[in-house]
Amino acid sequence: MSTRPRLAIVRNPYPEPRASGLPRAILLLLTGLLVASCSADAPTSNVTTDLHSALTLSDPLQRVERISEVLKHAEHSDLQTILDIYEGERLRLDVASASLLAIWWTRFDPQAAFEQGLTSHLVDGPTWAGAVIREWARHSPDRAAEAVQIAFSEQDGPNWHRTLTLALVGGWLDHPELQTDALMEFLRLLPPGRPQKEALDLALGRILREHGTEIAVSVVEGLPGRDSLGHDPFKVDAFNRLATRLAVDDPARAILWAAQHENGPYGHDLTSRIARRWSRDDPKAALEWILSRVDASDPLDDEPDRRGQRERTIGAIARVWSANDPAGMTRWLDDRPLSDSLAPLFRASILHEVRRGDPRGAIARIEERARGPLRDDLLIDAGRAWVRLHPADAEVWLAEGHLPAAIQEKIRDANAAPPTASRRRPAS
Repeated sequence: MSTRPRLAIVRNPYPEPRASGLPRAILLLLTGLLVASCSADAPTSNVTTDLHSALTLSDPLQRVERISEVLKHAEHSDLQTILDIYEGERLRLDVASASLLAIWWTRFDPQAAFEQGLTSHLVDGPTWAGAVIREWARHSPDRAAEAVQIAFSEQDGPNWHRTLTLALVGGWLDHPELQTDALMEFLRLLPPGRPQKEALDLALGRILREHGTEIAVSVVEGLPGRDSLGHDPFKVDAFNRLATRLAVDDPARAILWAAQHENGPYGHDLTSRIARRWSRDDPKAALEWILSRVDASDPLDDEPDRRGQRERTIGAIARVWSANDPAGMTRWLDDRPLSDSLAPLFRASILHEVRRGDPRGAIARIEERARGPLRDDLLIDAGRAWVRLHPADAEVWLAEGHLPAAIQEKIRDANAAPPTASRRRPAS
Protein backbone atom coordinates (compact mmCIF):
# COMPACT_ATOMS: atom_id res chain seq x y z
CA MET A 1 0.00 0.00 0.00
CA SER A 2 1.25 3.48 -0.83
CA THR A 3 2.25 5.59 2.13
CA ARG A 4 0.69 8.68 0.60
CA PRO A 5 -2.91 8.94 -0.59
CA ARG A 6 -3.46 9.96 -4.17
CA LEU A 7 -3.97 13.69 -4.75
CA ALA A 8 -7.46 14.81 -5.63
CA ILE A 9 -8.82 18.21 -6.63
CA VAL A 10 -11.75 18.95 -4.35
CA ARG A 11 -14.76 20.79 -5.71
CA ASN A 12 -16.91 20.59 -2.61
CA PRO A 13 -15.11 20.66 0.74
CA TYR A 14 -17.96 19.14 2.70
CA PRO A 15 -21.20 17.43 1.71
CA GLU A 16 -23.63 19.58 3.65
CA PRO A 17 -23.65 22.81 5.72
CA ARG A 18 -21.57 22.42 8.85
CA ALA A 19 -20.51 24.53 11.80
CA SER A 20 -18.17 27.52 11.60
CA GLY A 21 -14.37 27.24 11.53
CA LEU A 22 -11.99 26.54 14.38
CA PRO A 23 -11.62 29.51 16.72
CA ARG A 24 -8.27 31.31 16.52
CA ALA A 25 -7.48 30.65 20.20
CA ILE A 26 -7.77 26.87 19.77
CA LEU A 27 -5.57 26.93 16.67
CA LEU A 28 -2.92 28.91 18.54
CA LEU A 29 -3.01 26.38 21.39
CA LEU A 30 -2.75 23.40 19.07
CA THR A 31 0.06 24.93 17.03
CA GLY A 32 1.93 25.78 20.19
CA LEU A 33 1.59 22.23 21.47
CA LEU A 34 3.01 20.80 18.27
CA VAL A 35 5.87 23.30 18.17
CA ALA A 36 6.77 22.57 21.77
CA SER A 37 6.44 18.84 21.27
CA CYS A 38 8.61 18.74 18.18
CA SER A 39 11.45 20.47 20.02
CA ALA A 40 11.57 17.95 22.87
CA ASP A 41 13.51 14.72 23.06
CA ALA A 42 11.59 11.54 23.85
CA PRO A 43 11.77 7.86 23.02
CA THR A 44 10.34 6.74 19.70
CA SER A 45 6.66 5.87 20.05
CA ASN A 46 4.64 3.09 18.55
CA VAL A 47 2.37 5.17 16.31
CA THR A 48 -0.40 2.60 15.98
CA THR A 49 -0.70 1.70 19.66
CA ASP A 50 0.00 5.11 21.13
CA LEU A 51 -2.21 7.09 18.76
CA HIS A 52 -5.13 4.72 19.25
CA SER A 53 -4.67 5.02 23.01
CA ALA A 54 -4.49 8.82 22.80
CA LEU A 55 -7.65 9.14 20.71
CA THR A 56 -9.65 7.06 23.18
CA LEU A 57 -8.81 9.25 26.19
CA SER A 58 -11.91 10.95 27.55
CA ASP A 59 -10.23 14.03 29.03
CA PRO A 60 -9.80 16.55 26.18
CA LEU A 61 -6.64 18.17 27.54
CA GLN A 62 -4.96 14.81 28.11
CA ARG A 63 -6.09 13.70 24.65
CA VAL A 64 -4.55 16.73 22.94
CA GLU A 65 -1.32 16.33 24.91
CA ARG A 66 -0.98 12.64 24.06
CA ILE A 67 -1.78 13.12 20.36
CA SER A 68 0.90 15.83 20.20
CA GLU A 69 3.39 13.44 21.81
CA VAL A 70 2.63 10.78 19.22
CA LEU A 71 2.74 13.10 16.22
CA LYS A 72 6.05 14.69 17.20
CA HIS A 73 7.75 11.32 16.61
CA ALA A 74 5.75 10.37 13.51
CA GLU A 75 7.23 10.57 10.02
CA HIS A 76 5.55 11.36 6.75
CA SER A 77 5.78 7.64 5.97
CA ASP A 78 3.37 7.06 8.88
CA LEU A 79 0.66 9.13 7.22
CA GLN A 80 -1.51 6.31 5.92
CA THR A 81 -1.33 4.47 9.26
CA ILE A 82 -2.35 7.66 11.08
CA LEU A 83 -5.22 8.31 8.67
CA ASP A 84 -6.46 4.73 9.14
CA ILE A 85 -6.42 5.11 12.93
CA TYR A 86 -8.25 8.43 12.74
CA GLU A 87 -10.81 6.86 10.42
CA GLY A 88 -11.29 3.96 12.86
CA GLU A 89 -11.94 6.40 15.71
CA ARG A 90 -14.06 8.81 13.66
CA LEU A 91 -16.93 8.73 16.14
CA ARG A 92 -14.62 9.85 18.96
CA LEU A 93 -13.00 12.73 17.09
CA ASP A 94 -13.32 16.31 18.24
CA VAL A 95 -12.20 19.54 16.60
CA ALA A 96 -8.89 19.67 18.49
CA SER A 97 -7.88 16.09 17.59
CA ALA A 98 -8.62 16.57 13.90
CA SER A 99 -6.89 19.95 13.79
CA LEU A 100 -3.71 18.52 15.30
CA LEU A 101 -3.61 16.04 12.42
CA ALA A 102 -4.17 18.88 9.94
CA ILE A 103 -1.32 20.93 11.40
CA TRP A 104 1.08 17.96 11.48
CA TRP A 105 0.26 16.93 7.91
CA THR A 106 0.65 20.50 6.64
CA ARG A 107 4.27 20.57 7.77
CA PHE A 108 5.09 17.67 5.45
CA ASP A 109 2.85 18.41 2.48
CA PRO A 110 0.46 21.38 2.78
CA GLN A 111 -1.07 20.92 -0.65
CA ALA A 112 -1.98 17.31 0.04
CA ALA A 113 -3.13 18.13 3.56
CA PHE A 114 -5.48 20.76 2.16
CA GLU A 115 -6.89 18.78 -0.76
CA GLN A 116 -6.93 15.22 0.55
CA GLY A 117 -7.77 16.14 4.12
CA LEU A 118 -11.00 17.72 2.98
CA THR A 119 -12.09 14.52 1.24
CA SER A 120 -11.77 12.48 4.45
CA HIS A 121 -14.43 14.57 6.25
CA LEU A 122 -12.86 13.85 9.64
CA VAL A 123 -14.16 17.26 10.69
CA ASP A 124 -16.22 19.91 8.90
CA GLY A 125 -14.60 21.50 5.87
CA PRO A 126 -13.99 25.04 7.13
CA THR A 127 -12.42 23.78 10.36
CA TRP A 128 -9.99 21.49 8.56
CA ALA A 129 -9.16 24.03 5.87
CA GLY A 130 -8.69 26.80 8.44
CA ALA A 131 -6.20 24.72 10.42
CA VAL A 132 -4.21 23.85 7.29
CA ILE A 133 -4.20 27.37 5.83
CA ARG A 134 -3.11 29.01 9.06
CA GLU A 135 -0.20 26.60 9.51
CA TRP A 136 0.70 26.84 5.82
CA ALA A 137 0.69 30.65 5.92
CA ARG A 138 2.89 30.62 9.00
CA HIS A 139 5.66 29.09 6.87
CA SER A 140 4.80 30.19 3.32
CA PRO A 141 2.11 32.89 3.18
CA ASP A 142 2.41 33.44 -0.57
CA ARG A 143 1.76 29.77 -1.37
CA ALA A 144 -1.06 29.62 1.16
CA ALA A 145 -2.61 32.71 -0.42
CA GLU A 146 -2.51 31.06 -3.84
CA ALA A 147 -4.28 27.99 -2.43
CA VAL A 148 -6.93 30.19 -0.84
CA GLN A 149 -7.58 32.04 -4.10
CA ILE A 150 -8.01 28.74 -5.95
CA ALA A 151 -10.28 27.44 -3.20
CA PHE A 152 -12.45 30.55 -3.48
CA SER A 153 -12.95 29.97 -7.20
CA GLU A 154 -13.53 26.21 -7.02
CA GLN A 155 -15.23 25.62 -3.67
CA ASP A 156 -18.03 27.10 -1.62
CA GLY A 157 -20.10 26.47 1.46
CA PRO A 158 -21.27 28.05 4.71
CA ASN A 159 -18.52 30.10 6.34
CA TRP A 160 -15.99 28.91 3.73
CA HIS A 161 -14.63 32.28 2.53
CA ARG A 162 -14.63 33.84 5.98
CA THR A 163 -12.82 30.97 7.69
CA LEU A 164 -10.10 30.68 5.06
CA THR A 165 -9.56 34.42 4.92
CA LEU A 166 -9.20 34.81 8.67
CA ALA A 167 -6.97 31.72 8.89
CA LEU A 168 -4.72 33.10 6.17
CA VAL A 169 -4.41 36.49 7.90
CA GLY A 170 -3.66 34.82 11.23
CA GLY A 171 -0.95 32.60 9.76
CA TRP A 172 0.48 35.44 7.66
CA LEU A 173 0.94 37.52 10.81
CA ASP A 174 2.42 34.52 12.66
CA HIS A 175 5.23 34.48 10.10
CA PRO A 176 8.49 35.74 11.66
CA GLU A 177 8.79 38.48 9.02
CA LEU A 178 6.09 41.14 8.82
CA GLN A 179 4.93 41.29 5.18
CA THR A 180 2.27 43.97 5.25
CA ASP A 181 2.44 45.01 1.59
CA ALA A 182 1.60 41.55 0.25
CA LEU A 183 -1.01 40.93 2.95
CA MET A 184 -2.82 44.20 2.34
CA GLU A 185 -2.79 43.69 -1.40
CA PHE A 186 -4.36 40.28 -0.95
CA LEU A 187 -7.07 41.77 1.29
CA ARG A 188 -7.65 44.71 -1.04
CA LEU A 189 -8.39 42.37 -3.95
CA LEU A 190 -10.93 40.31 -2.01
CA PRO A 191 -14.58 40.80 -2.96
CA PRO A 192 -16.15 43.51 -0.77
CA GLY A 193 -18.12 42.02 2.08
CA ARG A 194 -17.95 40.66 5.59
CA PRO A 195 -14.90 38.38 5.15
CA GLN A 196 -12.83 41.24 3.78
CA LYS A 197 -13.87 43.62 6.56
CA GLU A 198 -13.27 41.11 9.34
CA ALA A 199 -9.90 40.12 7.90
CA LEU A 200 -8.85 43.77 7.59
CA ASP A 201 -9.93 44.39 11.18
CA LEU A 202 -7.97 41.35 12.37
CA ALA A 203 -4.86 42.38 10.44
CA LEU A 204 -4.86 45.98 11.66
CA GLY A 205 -5.59 44.92 15.24
CA ARG A 206 -2.67 42.53 15.35
CA ILE A 207 -0.27 44.91 13.60
CA LEU A 208 -1.24 47.63 16.07
CA ARG A 209 -0.83 45.43 19.14
CA GLU A 210 2.28 43.53 18.06
CA HIS A 211 4.22 46.11 16.04
CA GLY A 212 3.03 49.44 17.40
CA THR A 213 0.91 52.40 16.44
CA GLU A 214 3.30 54.00 14.00
CA ILE A 215 3.70 50.82 11.94
CA ALA A 216 -0.09 50.41 11.78
CA VAL A 217 -0.55 54.05 10.76
CA SER A 218 2.10 53.78 8.06
CA VAL A 219 0.49 50.62 6.67
CA VAL A 220 -2.90 52.33 6.34
CA GLU A 221 -1.58 55.63 5.02
CA GLY A 222 0.57 53.77 2.48
CA LEU A 223 -2.33 51.92 0.85
CA PRO A 224 -3.11 52.81 -2.80
CA GLY A 225 -5.16 55.96 -2.76
CA ARG A 226 -7.44 55.67 -5.76
CA ASP A 227 -9.12 53.09 -7.92
CA SER A 228 -10.82 53.45 -11.30
CA LEU A 229 -13.90 55.04 -9.69
CA GLY A 230 -12.15 57.45 -7.34
CA HIS A 231 -11.04 57.08 -3.76
CA ASP A 232 -10.37 53.45 -2.94
CA PRO A 233 -13.13 52.13 -0.61
CA PHE A 234 -10.68 49.63 0.87
CA LYS A 235 -8.47 52.48 2.06
CA VAL A 236 -11.49 54.32 3.44
CA ASP A 237 -12.44 51.21 5.40
CA ALA A 238 -8.85 50.76 6.61
CA PHE A 239 -8.78 54.34 7.92
CA ASN A 240 -12.07 53.85 9.74
CA ARG A 241 -11.09 50.53 11.28
CA LEU A 242 -7.73 51.77 12.46
CA ALA A 243 -9.44 54.80 14.02
CA THR A 244 -11.73 52.47 15.97
CA ARG A 245 -8.78 50.37 17.11
CA LEU A 246 -6.79 53.43 18.17
CA ALA A 247 -9.76 54.66 20.19
CA VAL A 248 -9.46 51.49 22.27
CA ASP A 249 -5.68 51.41 22.70
CA ASP A 250 -4.65 55.07 22.59
CA PRO A 251 -7.45 57.69 22.40
CA ALA A 252 -4.99 60.58 22.54
CA ARG A 253 -3.13 59.27 19.49
CA ALA A 254 -6.45 58.61 17.77
CA ILE A 255 -7.45 62.24 18.24
CA LEU A 256 -4.19 63.50 16.76
CA TRP A 257 -4.50 61.14 13.81
CA ALA A 258 -8.10 62.21 13.14
CA ALA A 259 -7.03 65.86 13.18
CA GLN A 260 -4.44 65.12 10.49
CA HIS A 261 -6.92 63.46 8.13
CA GLU A 262 -10.49 64.50 8.96
CA ASN A 263 -10.67 67.07 6.16
CA GLY A 264 -8.99 64.80 3.63
CA PRO A 265 -10.47 62.15 1.34
CA TYR A 266 -10.22 59.36 3.95
CA GLY A 267 -11.10 61.21 7.14
CA HIS A 268 -14.83 61.86 6.88
CA ASP A 269 -15.89 59.33 9.56
CA LEU A 270 -12.80 59.30 11.77
CA THR A 271 -14.07 61.65 14.46
CA SER A 272 -17.40 59.90 14.76
CA ARG A 273 -15.90 56.42 14.92
CA ILE A 274 -13.34 57.42 17.55
CA ALA A 275 -15.94 59.13 19.72
CA ARG A 276 -18.41 56.25 19.50
CA ARG A 277 -15.85 53.62 20.42
CA TRP A 278 -14.23 55.79 23.09
CA SER A 279 -17.63 56.34 24.70
CA ARG A 280 -17.80 52.66 25.66
CA ASP A 281 -14.83 53.18 27.96
CA ASP A 282 -15.11 56.87 28.88
CA PRO A 283 -18.29 58.55 27.60
CA LYS A 284 -17.61 61.77 29.48
CA ALA A 285 -14.19 62.22 27.84
CA ALA A 286 -15.56 61.27 24.41
CA LEU A 287 -18.43 63.72 24.71
CA GLU A 288 -16.29 66.58 25.98
CA TRP A 289 -13.95 66.06 23.04
CA ILE A 290 -16.83 66.26 20.55
CA LEU A 291 -18.24 69.36 22.25
CA SER A 292 -14.82 71.02 22.34
CA ARG A 293 -14.74 70.79 18.58
CA VAL A 294 -18.05 72.63 18.40
CA ASP A 295 -16.75 75.32 20.75
CA ALA A 296 -13.65 75.67 18.58
CA SER A 297 -15.86 76.77 15.63
CA ASP A 298 -15.08 74.01 13.17
CA PRO A 299 -14.72 75.73 9.76
CA LEU A 300 -16.83 72.98 8.20
CA ASP A 301 -19.52 73.10 10.88
CA ASP A 302 -21.91 74.96 8.59
CA GLU A 303 -22.10 71.94 6.29
CA PRO A 304 -25.40 70.10 6.94
CA ASP A 305 -23.71 66.72 6.58
CA ARG A 306 -21.07 67.61 9.16
CA ARG A 307 -23.66 68.95 11.60
CA GLY A 308 -25.84 65.89 11.13
CA GLN A 309 -22.93 63.55 11.74
CA ARG A 310 -22.01 65.39 14.92
CA GLU A 311 -25.59 65.20 16.20
CA ARG A 312 -25.76 61.47 15.47
CA THR A 313 -22.47 60.94 17.26
CA ILE A 314 -23.65 62.81 20.35
CA GLY A 315 -26.86 60.79 20.28
CA ALA A 316 -24.89 57.55 20.14
CA ILE A 317 -22.75 58.62 23.11
CA ALA A 318 -25.91 59.55 24.99
CA ARG A 319 -27.36 56.06 24.53
CA VAL A 320 -24.15 54.42 25.76
CA TRP A 321 -23.75 56.73 28.74
CA SER A 322 -27.40 56.59 29.80
CA ALA A 323 -27.35 52.80 29.62
CA ASN A 324 -24.14 52.35 31.63
CA ASP A 325 -24.08 55.31 34.04
CA PRO A 326 -27.34 57.31 33.94
CA ALA A 327 -26.71 59.00 37.28
CA GLY A 328 -23.28 60.16 36.16
CA MET A 329 -24.68 61.56 32.93
CA THR A 330 -27.49 63.35 34.82
CA ARG A 331 -25.04 65.00 37.21
CA TRP A 332 -22.81 66.08 34.33
CA LEU A 333 -25.75 67.50 32.38
CA ASP A 334 -27.27 69.38 35.29
CA ASP A 335 -23.96 71.15 35.97
CA ARG A 336 -24.01 73.03 32.65
CA PRO A 337 -26.44 75.05 30.50
CA LEU A 338 -28.70 73.04 28.20
CA SER A 339 -27.52 73.75 24.64
CA ASP A 340 -28.73 72.34 21.34
CA SER A 341 -25.67 70.08 21.27
CA LEU A 342 -26.62 68.58 24.63
CA ALA A 343 -30.27 68.02 23.74
CA PRO A 344 -29.78 64.34 22.72
CA LEU A 345 -28.12 63.58 26.06
CA PHE A 346 -30.77 65.46 28.01
CA ARG A 347 -33.49 63.54 26.19
CA ALA A 348 -31.81 60.19 26.98
CA SER A 349 -31.49 61.23 30.62
CA ILE A 350 -35.15 62.26 30.79
CA LEU A 351 -36.38 58.99 29.27
CA HIS A 352 -34.25 56.96 31.65
CA GLU A 353 -35.77 58.86 34.58
CA VAL A 354 -39.27 58.07 33.31
CA ARG A 355 -38.46 54.38 32.87
CA ARG A 356 -36.95 54.00 36.33
CA GLY A 357 -40.22 55.23 37.88
CA ASP A 358 -39.93 58.99 38.34
CA PRO A 359 -41.81 60.57 35.41
CA ARG A 360 -42.89 63.61 37.44
CA GLY A 361 -39.27 64.29 38.36
CA ALA A 362 -38.26 64.00 34.70
CA ILE A 363 -41.00 66.40 33.64
CA ALA A 364 -39.98 68.85 36.36
CA ARG A 365 -36.44 68.83 34.97
CA ILE A 366 -37.80 69.57 31.48
CA GLU A 367 -39.89 72.47 32.71
CA GLU A 368 -36.99 73.89 34.70
CA ARG A 369 -34.27 73.60 32.07
CA ALA A 370 -35.74 73.48 28.55
CA ARG A 371 -37.27 76.31 26.60
CA GLY A 372 -39.12 76.78 23.31
CA PRO A 373 -39.67 73.93 20.82
CA LEU A 374 -37.16 71.72 22.63
CA ARG A 375 -39.27 71.93 25.79
CA ASP A 376 -42.41 70.87 23.93
CA ASP A 377 -40.62 68.02 22.15
CA LEU A 378 -39.18 66.67 25.40
CA LEU A 379 -42.54 66.87 27.17
CA ILE A 380 -44.09 64.86 24.34
CA ASP A 381 -41.32 62.26 24.53
CA ALA A 382 -41.57 61.93 28.31
CA GLY A 383 -45.35 61.90 28.22
CA ARG A 384 -45.50 59.16 25.60
CA ALA A 385 -43.01 57.04 27.56
CA TRP A 386 -45.15 57.48 30.68
CA VAL A 387 -48.32 56.52 28.79
CA ARG A 388 -46.68 53.33 27.51
CA LEU A 389 -45.37 52.31 30.93
CA HIS A 390 -48.19 53.45 33.26
CA PRO A 391 -51.18 54.65 31.25
CA ALA A 392 -53.51 55.20 34.23
CA ASP A 393 -51.04 57.39 36.11
CA ALA A 394 -50.14 59.26 32.95
CA GLU A 395 -53.81 59.98 32.27
CA VAL A 396 -54.19 61.45 35.75
CA TRP A 397 -51.26 63.75 35.03
CA LEU A 398 -52.70 64.81 31.67
CA ALA A 399 -56.08 65.50 33.24
CA GLU A 400 -54.48 67.99 35.62
CA GLY A 401 -54.34 70.35 32.66
CA HIS A 402 -50.78 71.65 33.01
CA LEU A 403 -50.07 71.19 29.30
CA PRO A 404 -51.63 72.86 26.26
CA ALA A 405 -54.27 70.78 24.52
CA ALA A 406 -52.14 70.37 21.37
CA ILE A 407 -49.29 68.79 23.34
CA GLN A 408 -51.69 66.50 25.24
CA GLU A 409 -53.11 65.32 21.93
CA LYS A 410 -49.66 64.49 20.57
CA ILE A 411 -48.76 62.60 23.75
CA ARG A 412 -51.88 60.47 23.43
CA ASP A 413 -51.20 59.88 19.73
CA ALA A 414 -48.15 57.66 20.16
CA ASN A 415 -48.02 56.87 16.43
CA ALA A 416 -47.79 60.49 15.34
CA ALA A 417 -44.70 61.69 13.47
CA PRO A 418 -42.15 63.72 15.46
CA PRO A 419 -43.14 67.42 15.42
CA THR A 420 -39.62 68.67 14.74
CA ALA A 421 -36.32 67.31 13.43
CA SER A 422 -34.76 67.77 16.86
CA ARG A 423 -36.84 64.86 18.18
CA ARG A 424 -35.66 62.33 15.64
CA ARG A 425 -33.59 59.60 17.16
CA PRO A 426 -29.95 59.84 16.08
CA ALA A 427 -28.85 57.09 13.73
CA SER A 428 -26.46 54.42 14.99
